[in-house]
Amino acid sequence: MFIFLLPLLGYGFISLQLNQLLMETKGKSLGLITNPTGVDDDLVMVTDKISKYSDIKKFFSPEHGLRGEQQAGVQIKDYIDPVTGIQVISLYGSKKAPTLADLEDVDVLVYYIRDVGTRFYTYIWTMTYCMEAAQKAGIQFVVVDVPNPLGRKIEGCRNEMDAGLVGRKFGSNLGLPQRYGLTVGELATFINKEWLTNPVNLKIIPYLTNQFQWILPSPNMPTIETATVYPGFGIFEGTDLSEGRGTTHPFEIIGSPLITKPEELAKTLNARKLTSVIFRPVYFSPTFSKHKDAICGGVQIHVLDKNSFNPVLTAFVTLDEIYKVIPIKFNLMIDYESGISGFAELLKNTTAEKIYSQCQNNTKAFYDQVQRYYIY
Repeated sequence: MFIFLLPLLGYGFISLQLNQLLMETKGKSLGLITNPTGVDDDLVMVTDKISKYSDIKKFFSPEHGLRGEQQAGVQIKDYIDPVTGIQVISLYGSKKAPTLADLEDVDVLVYYIRDVGTRFYTYIWTMTYCMEAAQKAGIQFVVVDVPNPLGRKIEGCRNEMDAGLVGRKFGSNLGLPQRYGLTVGELATFINKEWLTNPVNLKIIPYLTNQFQWILPSPNMPTIETATVYPGFGIFEGTDLSEGRGTTHPFEIIGSPLITKPEELAKTLNARKLTSVIFRPVYFSPTFSKHKDAICGGVQIHVLDKNSFNPVLTAFVTLDEIYKVIPIKFNLMIDYESGISGFAELLKNTTAEKIYSQCQNNTKAFYDQVQRYYIY
């Protein structure tokens, strides 16, 4: 007689992956680091489903909150999740990592968040702080792996400084490129083996398909198109230019009230013949964030082929051309997100292409180093 055991969470690819998590952690208490991207095949948040089958002691929430309701930079306090009644410990407020007290009743700390493949997106750094916390607590750290929506391509500058949640740096090593080309599981393995002084007991649960529905991982990352341009155009957060927040196309629309002839800017940028991109002149008025309610001129970035598109080079050239037309005020985020100390001064004294070329030299060394950690 044959006995078939029905998987607790179903037979879909993600459900089978989550079933493996349940089997690996059977009889153990869990702490779960997740957000709205942590779902099953039916797009039900794992918080609401896995709690029926596992002993989840508490949730840990990154930037934007457990259920993704907070805007960028909003500090979050601990609270009780109204859906499950389980305590939520914020890792984007008074602390970046769980304390030993937070983990005293936890046997395994689990990370399940989809990332966007960009160094200065905060979730992967929350993961590293949690890895260190798990090591100090003497507990296992499990990553439920997810595809990198930007694929294997590696591009951009490796950060020269430690920028915490927008780009850590370990010891004398340069940090990650702006577009790092790894899954979160591969990245966790690389950091654990190469950069952490005290490695954690790490387990990766591989994904079984790279096909997935896009779920916005944060309020201003609504589509895969946004994620495609973000490794480059995210650096505009370090300027007084609008990066499109407050429009329906954040990071795809760039502009300022000082740009009065966006048609000429688009013509100039299109004349640069950058790979797989067309610039369209636009006028827009952000409903929040920089230049709220002001009429801005600028360009929208239209990507023709995301596999050959180079977001970092395209962003550097765009910023360079705008700088020739209007004055730009820079803040510290330009260094953090570009990865280069004194980026604004460098841009003033050299070309965008030269900056990019120097960055790509360091990126080649990173590619050579991380290939051994590929899982797929």
